[in-house]
Amino acid sequence: MTSTSVAEDENHHATTLREMTEEEARRIREEEMKCLRWTTEDLLQWAKGDPEKIRMAPIAH
Repeated sequence: MTSTSVAEDENHHATTLREMTEEEARRIREEEMKCLRWTTEDLLQWAKGDPEKIRMAPIAH
């Protein structure tokens, strides 16, 4: 494998991982919003530090 191919493979892997992480975060947010019966407008209305809104935030590993 050439150094360009290795770099391309690493970039592809990083891109795929980021997309998977973003999709998982989106899924968690949508599930939590459904449980709370919140709309997107509700999400924007509540304060950044609202306990229910914080609970929605994905946990970093």
